[in-house]
Amino acid sequence: MNKKDKPNESFSDAVKGVKRMTNEKVVLKAPVKKRKTPQHDYHEEDAPTPTVESAEKLFFKSKPLPNKLVRQLKQGKLNPEESIDLHGMTTQQALEYLDEFLNECIENESFCVCIIHGKGRKQSHNPPLKNAINCALREDNRIIAFASAPQNHGGTGAVLALLHQ
Repeated sequence: MNKKDKPNESFSDAVKGVKRMTNEKVVLKAPVKKRKTPQHDYHEEDAPTPTVESAEKLFFKSKPLPNKLVRQLKQGKLNPEESIDLHGMTTQQALEYLDEFLNECIENESFCVCIIHGKGRKQSHNPPLKNAINCALREDNRIIAFASAPQNHGGTGAVLALLHQ
């Protein structure tokens, strides 16, 4: 007889000398599923707004947006219809002017606006105005999304913001 006629014998020959494992030594673990990164990062009400540094780029969106629009916003390819410069103001003054500005922009049906907050002169590690604007815009229901502006509109010292219509 050849090996094809007795397949069990050839297997027995192949595993000869192999020590059988007991079930007590085998620990089976469930496979770990990798979580997919969500396509859209939503604003979470309970999450604290992080403190940002002067040169740090900002980005936020309150709801899912088309990828093309997000890309255009981040790359600064959207032209702002209106802008406001908050340099030299106290945080309280800047927030008041920002509120009035956003109300006017909504009335004028502006979609993209530029908000210049500055990089913070001496507080490079914790620019108060930039942080205040970052927090205020994240909590403002008139804002769809915002991102740091391109260099020709102020770079990390400004944001382009998209408004609800």
